[in-house]
Amino acid sequence: MLTISNFSSHMPSNVSLLSIGRVPLHSHKYLQIIYVLDGVIDLTLSFSKYRLSKGDVFVVHYGDLHSLTGEKNKNQVILLDINSDYFKKEYPDIENRFFVSYLMQSCDVNNRCNEITNLIEEIVVHFANEKAGRAEKSAELTRRCIDSFYANFLGFSLNKEDKTFESKISARPYQMHRISNVIAAIYENYNTKLTLEDVASSLHIDKFYLSHLIKGLTGESFQNLLGMARVEYSEELLLATNMSIYEIALAVGFSNVAYYEKHFVKWYDLTPEVYREKFTPYTVLNCNIDVIDFPVTLELLDTYEDYFHVIFESNLVEVILDPVKRVGPEEMSPFFNGFDTYCKELKEEERLYGPTPILKTPLYYINYFYSRLLPTKSDAGQYYVASRSGKDFCLFFYNPVGAKEYEVEITQKDAKSKGRVLEYKIDPGNSVLNYWQQLGAPKRIDPEELRAIEASTHPRLFITTQVQEGTRTYKTVIQGGTSAFVSFKQV
Repeated sequence: MLTISNFSSHMPSNVSLLSIGRVPLHSHKYLQIIYVLDGVIDLTLSFSKYRLSKGDVFVVHYGDLHSLTGEKNKNQVILLDINSDYFKKEYPDIENRFFVSYLMQSCDVNNRCNEITNLIEEIVVHFANEKAGRAEKSAELTRRCIDSFYANFLGFSLNKEDKTFESKISARPYQMHRISNVIAAIYENYNTKLTLEDVASSLHIDKFYLSHLIKGLTGESFQNLLGMARVEYSEELLLATNMSIYEIALAVGFSNVAYYEKHFVKWYDLTPEVYREKFTPYTVLNCNIDVIDFPVTLELLDTYEDYFHVIFESNLVEVILDPVKRVGPEEMSPFFNGFDTYCKELKEEERLYGPTPILKTPLYYINYFYSRLLPTKSDAGQYYVASRSGKDFCLFFYNPVGAKEYEVEITQKDAKSKGRVLEYKIDPGNSVLNYWQQLGAPKRIDPEELRAIEASTHPRLFITTQVQEGTRTYKTVIQGGTSAFVSFKQV
């Protein structure tokens, strides 16, 4: 077949830095994100053609047949490959989700572009740093990247003139989620006798309403989208097998050849026979890959200072929990000043509350965790404060948006009995704020929209717990824009 792979199956993601001359028609059994650092590349994906230039990000989905061409030595491209199998339990539908990021640079109004490019750059830097080569950290960063695509890039519309898909924001985000569910159902069941009634029933929606919704948001009917998915899946069978046109038509779900050819011509402007004859010579089976593959190192990334300005350095914060130590206002002053500024930066989110607190934003949780500190302040630093009550300790950490991550090592002195360590980590990047911004940041939101936002989004909360005996030491990493609450309690 035409499938190629670039990473070890046990790793969550892989990063490549290339200068591309030609990558012939091929597919991947994983999600690939293309990030153009410099120059121009041409992407052919099924029946669509895109020209990607500096700063563009494009998602190539699981199984998509595509090719890349450019002028070698005059472009630099990051390829971020996301292992779908690794994340299958957390995102069971990831292989069938349809993310559209094309024309991202027109989306600055809600920071979708900056968020995803910053995440990609952070993943690349982590990949380049040998000391940071832990799969757990790579998985966490990649997970945040996937979350951003689920939150921000499920909406799309079809440009019928040049047959390209463009990222779209709807005034009703939950409707985009419905359409995304429809597309996922189509790609999962394309080779069955799938009907609009089946999908409407699974989503508990009236089929006539759903038909109107699909046409209004995507510009195409359900039947045309189903036909599109089927002919897309037929491409690889045409180019990499000797199956007859009749066999291929049945394999991808069409009831007869005429119906298959009708849909194929609609999208490709060619019959399946002519497509096979024209493009079979231009697959990875018959053409060589022509790229320059650069080693992804910190030294190389230094040359791309406009992108990879955050380089990991030793940034360890050590906290020794002393059962008798106590700090006063003077020692606490640097923390108070920094935390006050941190909250002011997030203050915009409080507009979501309105007159009645309904949606709990990241700032709500951050202040909630901070309020859980115990009475006696026993230690403080620029970005953290510790408090105690007897031999129990609580710690609160934060890290400003855009700041370097720092590693924390906490040791509890004189801990001779069994104890429990519990950590809550909050990431403000994935929150109700994303959807509120997509609505145009209105001061008033109708009840239906409130319920939809509240039901579909929340700050991502990571919870870690350990039971330890004897001297207790705990390590964690605080990324920029996140906060954490850690408690040490006697059991």
